[in-house]
Amino acid sequence: MTSSVQRQTSIKRHTLRLSLVAAIVVGLAGNVAVEAVTNPVTTGLYAWYDAGFGVNGGSPSTGDMITLWGDQSGNGRPLDRVVNIGSTFIDNALNGLPVARYTDGANWSASSDFGNVSQPTTIFVVGSVNVQNGGYLFDSSSSTGRNALFAGQSGNPNDYQAFAGSTLTGGPIGLNNTQVHAVTFNGASSTYHVDGQQVAAGDVGSQSLAGFIVGSRFSAGNRLDGDIAEVLVYDTALSSADRSAVENYLSVKYDLPTAPVFDDVYAWYKANTGVENGGLPAADGDPIDLWHDVSGNNRHLDRVSGGGSPVFNTSDPLNGHPTVEFNGDAIIWD
Repeated sequence: MTSSVQRQTSIKRHTLRLSLVAAIVVGLAGNVAVEAVTNPVTTGLYAWYDAGFGVNGGSPSTGDMITLWGDQSGNGRPLDRVVNIGSTFIDNALNGLPVARYTDGANWSASSDFGNVSQPTTIFVVGSVNVQNGGYLFDSSSSTGRNALFAGQSGNPNDYQAFAGSTLTGGPIGLNNTQVHAVTFNGASSTYHVDGQQVAAGDVGSQSLAGFIVGSRFSAGNRLDGDIAEVLVYDTALSSADRSAVENYLSVKYDLPTAPVFDDVYAWYKANTGVENGGLPAADGDPIDLWHDVSGNNRHLDRVSGGGSPVFNTSDPLNGHPTVEFNGDAIIWD
């Protein structure tokens, strides 16, 4: 059996050859499958909000307040009401495409207009948050039934959480990091994926989706501090193949990273999410004492020794993305 000292030595031997690490994926098998990018799955598509489509009736300008966000699905479920200042249209914000920027408002549709959708549902959102406890990405607009995804909150400030009567804790919050979130609300069989990888599974509760609000809690509190580029709502539990097709579409459209598809992913470490110092997301120059495994297998790197910790780096990014910097002596291991 390999001792911890041997394991540590092995990791150090590899880190001596590295100066910058953007992402590490450990696979049990070497075969890589590449899925073709497809258009979004239309079967079961209930509502679809794209910041590049139907905002304020068309042709908005950067800085305009969004008071109307059209439904691209063709089902006539626009977000036609606002909380406070709503959101702000920002053009050319993400891979040359626009986003809705939230600071102190929300866009929503009443349940009487949007409808009440029983589980299962599958909801995708391309978005980012700027601060811990960064608010709600989406929720129902009525307390009579809720399907929600939010960042942090007092009980678990460092992780995304889904809610439909019970809380399902997902992956760690990566500040200012745009990700593709996919939540299937399906009672005890619910799942939560981030950038194509499952980060949680279990019971999220059985409540329905009663109306829809983007950028805040149903009560208009806990408002989002961040950006939303696109939201897709399905009135069914998508198959793994269909979910992956939508995730691939969104990832390619916004030039976002997706999970490499191995026969079996054993561990996955990304510098742009789940990197912590002292229980909080690391800032530029911080020594790292925890690097989360985002494969969902909970093989977190949570021990440091030898020459100290590697350092989180955003001042000298790799292709625009943060990295973890090793100096030849630093070690982080499991």
